[in-house]
Amino acid sequence: NNRLFFDYWRSYYQMVYPLYLAPIFIFGLSISSYIFWLHHFFSAFTTIFIFLTAVEIGNARAGLLAAAVYACQLQIIFWFAWSYSDIAFHFQLALFMYCSLLCWKRVTVRNCCFMAFSAAALSFTRPEGAVIAVISFIVLIFRLYSPRFGVARLTFVFLGTMVVFLVLVASVLTKSKVIRE
Repeated sequence: NNRLFFDYWRSYYQMVYPLYLAPIFIFGLSISSYIFWLHHFFSAFTTIFIFLTAVEIGNARAGLLAAAVYACQLQIIFWFAWSYSDIAFHFQLALFMYCSLLCWKRVTVRNCCFMAFSAAALSFTRPEGAVIAVISFIVLIFRLYSPRFGVARLTFVFLGTMVVFLVLVASVLTKSKVIRE
């Protein structure tokens, strides 16, 4: 239609999914076929990343069980013909989970870059992705620096930072009617 991307009511918090759909319009592809195969791709790779994550945590049997549990969800089958961002969110979440686990096992620049890239994609797929990414980074930082600074000191710093942030947000919300609305 003649509508722009930012005219859609969800466009401000689901930015990545329209990028996945962009080849439909760039190459003139069939919408239903493309979405069908895109969602199969997402489902397959979500299952693969769940398998790989469970193998890293446990063993191959745990990986097969976790992948089977995800693959047997009836909602996955329902979404194949529809263009919902939920299946993309599952894919991004599984990718972020795997990259985070790699970073937890061995903190390298490469693993941190993978985790940051997957966190950014997760954050722009659905709004709750940003919360998941921020909490994961806080936990990773806490894990890395607790041996050096101590658990009590880091807990105090994190809680203090959260209190200051919440006070600032509350202050801005009470003073600005535009932001509050």
